[in-house]
Amino acid sequence: MPLELGNPLQLTRTMRRRLLAAVRALLADPSLTGLPDAARLAAVVLLAKSRSPKGWWDDDVASTWGAELGRWLGVTDSTVHHSVLPALRRRDALHTRVVTDERGYPTGLDCLVMPLWRARRTGGRGHPLSLTRQELAVLLRLCEVLFGPGWAPKDKEPTPPGLLASRTGKGAATDRLGLLLLVLSASPKGWLRLCPGTVDRERGRPAATVARLLGRSPSGGAKVLARLEEQGVAEVVRRERENAQGMKRKSRVRLLPVVDAHREQQQAVREARTGASPVFSHLPASAAGDLAPGETQKAEVTGAAEVEEPEIPDLPDTAELHADHAPVAEDSVCGAGSGGFSGSAVLECGGRRGGARTREDSPTVTEQPTSDGAAAAAAPGPGPLRGEKPNPLHLVNSAGQEGSSGVPGASGNDGGLAGRVPAPPDDLQVVLGPVQELWARLTRPGARAHLVRKIRGHLQVAAGVAGPDAAESVVAARLERRLCAQGGPHRVEDPVGWLLARGLPQRAECFERRCDEGVRLDTGGPCETCEVLAGDRRADREAA
Repeated sequence: MPLELGNPLQLTRTMRRRLLAAVRALLADPSLTGLPDAARLAAVVLLAKSRSPKGWWDDDVASTWGAELGRWLGVTDSTVHHSVLPALRRRDALHTRVVTDERGYPTGLDCLVMPLWRARRTGGRGHPLSLTRQELAVLLRLCEVLFGPGWAPKDKEPTPPGLLASRTGKGAATDRLGLLLLVLSASPKGWLRLCPGTVDRERGRPAATVARLLGRSPSGGAKVLARLEEQGVAEVVRRERENAQGMKRKSRVRLLPVVDAHREQQQAVREARTGASPVFSHLPASAAGDLAPGETQKAEVTGAAEVEEPEIPDLPDTAELHADHAPVAEDSVCGAGSGGFSGSAVLECGGRRGGARTREDSPTVTEQPTSDGAAAAAAPGPGPLRGEKPNPLHLVNSAGQEGSSGVPGASGNDGGLAGRVPAPPDDLQVVLGPVQELWARLTRPGARAHLVRKIRGHLQVAAGVAGPDAAESVVAARLERRLCAQGGPHRVEDPVGWLLARGLPQRAECFERRCDEGVRLDTGGPCETCEVLAGDRRADREAA
C-alpha cells in the first residue's frame, strides 16, 4: 500500500530536526569529507531513494541509472559516470552493482550508501542515519519538490519538476544542496535561524549561515544565497534602519516555498473552521415533536395566505413551529381574577402556579432530630418558586454545622459516605484542618496515600524555610487562605487536583525564597521584597 504524503514543506519541528540531523550526519561522514558538492548531493539523493531493510543486499539499496541521477543533480550523464560515481567509490562511500536483463544489457544501477549501511549495523536505531521507511519517504518527497526532475509516467499522474529543476550546469548541485539544508534548518513559518558568533561583517550573517551549512567560505555562501534569491526561492530581508537602542537591525532570511506552504496550511485551517457543519442539523420532514416522534402533523395558520416558501427558512415545510411536550401537571383554575395576580402561586391554588412541574410544591423543611428519633420540621412553609431553590451545597447537617452534603463523600447528611473515609494521619491533623471537607470526599485509598506523600513533602520544604515548629501552621494557613480565595470547599470539583496544583504549592511573587503570595513564611508578615518591587513599579508608572 503506497504511503500518502501531503505537502512536504509543511513539516513539523520534530520531522525537520530528524531529517536535518540525518543529512548533516551523512555529509559529516569521513568518506564524504572533501568531495565535490555533486558527489555529496548524490549521496543525499541515494539516501532518500534507499529502500527499507528486507534482506542482506536489499538493505538500504537505491535503484537508479546514470542519466536519472544526473537529472537529480543538474549535471550530465557523463559527469555522473566520470566524476561523481568514481569519487564516491574511491572513498568507499558507495558500492554499486549493474543490473542487466536476460540478454545481458544493463538496465539499471543498484547503489548501496555505505554510511547508511554502517550506521544501521553499528549505531543502532539511535543513530541519526537510521531513518524509518516513513522518514525516508518524506525526505524523498521533499527532494522532489525542491529539485526533482519531474516525470510523466503512463497511466499515472505526472510528477511536476521541482523548484530548482531548471537550474543546471556549474554550481547547480551546490544550489540544490544548499536549498535542502536551508529548508530543513528553517522554522515552520519559513524564517531561517541564523548562526551565532562572530561573522564576516562585509558578507553578513545570512551568508555566513549558508557557508557554515555547506562547509564553504563566507564568499561562497554569499554567492549561493545570491543565486537562490535570483531563482526566487529565498529572500534576504535587510533592515538597515536603527532600532530604539540606536543599533542597526540584523538581516533575516526566509524561504519563500516554506512561507507559501505555511500560508496554505493556515488557510486550510481557517476554511475548515468556517466551513464546519453545525452541531444541530435541520429537523426532518416528519418531525412533529420531541416527545411524539411517531406523529406527523402540519402547521395550520388560520387566516393566513399560503406561500411557496416557509416563513422560517431554517426549518422544513412540515416542521412544527413549537415542539409538543407531554403534559406533566394540569394548569390551575385560579388566575388573575381569582384573588391573586397573574404568575403567582396563591394560597387557594395549591403550592405551584400554572404550568409548573412536579416536586415544585414540596415544602423545603430542614429537619432536626428529636429525642425520640423522629424528625421535626424546623422551618415549615410554602415551597420555593423557580429560581428560589436552596443551594444543595450549603445545607445544614444534623450537627448544625455548614457542610457540603450535596457532594458524595462530604461532611453532613451524606447517607453515611463520610464515615467510610478514614481520618487523616495524626501528623497531618493540623495541616488538613482547614480542608477537612475536601478530605472527606477522598473515597479512593490510592488518592489519599498519594496526597499524604505530597503533603509531607511540602512540610519538609516549609520546615527548611520557616523551621520545623512552624511548618504545620504555615501549610495550614496557606490551605485556609487558598480555600477562602477559591470561594469555599463547594467550589472545588476535584479535591486531589486542587490540593496538588493550587492549595499546596508555594507561590513566590519575588525572588525571596521565604515569600508565599506576598507573605513571609518565617514571620507571617508582609514580604518586604514584594513591597519594594511594587514601589519600583509604581515609580516607573508615575515616571512614564
